[in-house]
Amino acid sequence: MAKNANTCQLKRSKIHIWILLNLLCILLIQACKPFNIQTKQTVDLSKTEMPKVEDIDGIEKSADDDIDLLIDDFDDKDFVSELKGGWRVIADRANGGNTKATLWSGKVQYGKRALKLEYTLGEKYGFPYALAETMFNPSVDLTEYNSLCIMMKGDNKPYKITLKTDNVKDYNYYTFFIDKCTNTWKYYKFDFSKLKQDTWGKQVPFELDKVLGIHIITAYQEPGYEGGLYINKLGFSKK
Repeated sequence: MAKNANTCQLKRSKIHIWILLNLLCILLIQACKPFNIQTKQTVDLSKTEMPKVEDIDGIEKSADDDIDLLIDDFDDKDFVSELKGGWRVIADRANGGNTKATLWSGKVQYGKRALKLEYTLGEKYGFPYALAETMFNPSVDLTEYNSLCIMMKGDNKPYKITLKTDNVKDYNYYTFFIDKCTNTWKYYKFDFSKLKQDTWGKQVPFELDKVLGIHIITAYQEPGYEGGLYINKLGFSKK
């Protein structure tokens, strides 16, 4: 009788060990699976409100027709422009501010891709700002070009687009002003003759032969405001 009891006990122990080994195998398999992490730099932006496909295709066709020197269309899914400079985000923290800003890269509807500048303006700096910037590597000679082309979608707030040239030493770069960047996709074409410097800095000639980079900066300055700007394609035109 005792022998039978010991045999049953042994069988139950073997069953328990077998169950534990199977559970351990399952846990090991799960642990070895790669994590599905979606970073805050490459995300799916397709849930944003977008225009009808025929509208965005029409705008993009205009940009394709105009652009002779492409800066970026973001189709290669990285943060490096066609002019070999990386995209980066800058906010007013260097000036003691507390503006928060992030750059996203990802898909928008209809298979398009875009860069998005997302920000919350702080209150610690008197002129809060956030910007997206890429430097050209090397600098580019734009003496044969006449305009900047860019397709954007904003938040109905003002923005500035600045071309950084080698002869400006006080950050008072030549700038295009957008009074209202609409919340639907819009194709903008800015003639170089419309570029202006601000009044606070030294006025110097606009030298096209050595352009160092470009940045798109917020011009609305209400502390606490949360905004965002999409950029689909930008480049220079000879037209």
